[in-house]
Amino acid sequence: MARAAAAAGDSAARDEHLALARALLAQEPDEEDRAVVLAQVEDVPVR
Repeated sequence: MARAAAAAGDSAARDEHLALARALLAQEPDEEDRAVVLAQVEDVPVR
């Protein structure tokens, strides 16, 4: 959702979804899984 919001130019929604993703990732116990998803989260464009 964050990537879609970024593509649509909706920075507020992008930021909201990125914050939610990071909060949920903090609860992921598997470090490798967390790293894979975090790399995708950090790749969301910021305009």
